[in-house]
Amino acid sequence: MKHLILTLALLIPSSAMAATLSITIPDNQVNRVQDAFANEYGYQEQVLDENGDLVDNPVTKAQFTKSKVVSYIKNTVRSSEKSEAAKTAESNLTSVTLN
Repeated sequence: MKHLILTLALLIPSSAMAATLSITIPDNQVNRVQDAFANEYGYQEQVLDENGDLVDNPVTKAQFTKSKVVSYIKNTVRSSEKSEAAKTAESNLTSVTLN
């Protein structure tokens, strides 16, 4: 079995703590998963180098897939925290009285 291992740093005020999230993808599904992420998020087998020459992408499909999963988690946390902050701000508003 292939493993995609993501390490997420959790910032906890009282201590520095890390959590590891491990996703097991069956061997016969690895290419399917990587191809799906490549297709959905625009992975390119070849990219332009600093000289404008077309070269093999130094980022593998596996690395690209992992980066997209990590980005999804980060974006989800940010979005949730933003929503919670907006709710808190809304609940702390006071009405304005004008004469």
